[in-house]
Amino acid sequence: MYFSWQGTNSYRCLYNMDEGVGKIGFHLYDTVHLVWIVGIGIFTFITALCYLRTTNERLIGMNKVFAITLIGLEMTKNIYLLIVLDTFSIKDLPLHLCSFSMLIILLNAFKPSTLNSELLYALVLPGALAALLFPNWTTIPTFSYLHNHSFIYHAMLILYPFCLLFCGRIKPNYRQLPKVSIFLIALATPIYIFNKLFSVNFMFLNAPSPGSPLVYFEKWLGNPGYLLGFAGLIAFVWFLMYVPFFIKNQQIDK
Repeated sequence: MYFSWQGTNSYRCLYNMDEGVGKIGFHLYDTVHLVWIVGIGIFTFITALCYLRTTNERLIGMNKVFAITLIGLEMTKNIYLLIVLDTFSIKDLPLHLCSFSMLIILLNAFKPSTLNSELLYALVLPGALAALLFPNWTTIPTFSYLHNHSFIYHAMLILYPFCLLFCGRIKPNYRQLPKVSIFLIALATPIYIFNKLFSVNFMFLNAPSPGSPLVYFEKWLGNPGYLLGFAGLIAFVWFLMYVPFFIKNQQIDK
């Protein structure tokens, strides 16, 4: 088996006759990618409709099972890398935003609060959606274990906050954004330092994810200048996400 790191990719490009159906990866928005996106979208919407018909007591239990399943899914992947492939390294540590999102979901499932609910909407949902739209696991063989895991894991990160939002369990409040910003900065700062010390790229703070809009920011602003564009993009996305709820609340107040 041969392993190589492709640029800033979080996963290895695997070349193994036993690993993967297609033996090669996929391209952004090709048939494989679009089928996953459409399938995840349909499944998420159907699940959200089911959430509407679920009692409060049962919903609490479902959320806990969901969170534990998500943790188990990530642990299984790490065991697979460690034991089956024997390739687990510092680059595989759960220090990406999507890994922290898993913990936010776990906390919300067992001890929901205003802040962790806001984190679900402001960070977990857009972060996971961005990962699906601009995946950094394109070099992994199509329909291999790691390929399937990557799509399913990020789909679950979208599913949880979307369903809670759909059934009214999450009520976005722009007044919580300063707290969300502080949380994000407090998280990103040590990760940035860790990246520099160990030459890794968690949360894409060392280099843009290939194929993402951050690549253009790097061309225009350089590195680490692209991080300014990254921050601006986050602010713009939040603006788009919160304006509808701001308008709705204004109409209710009238």
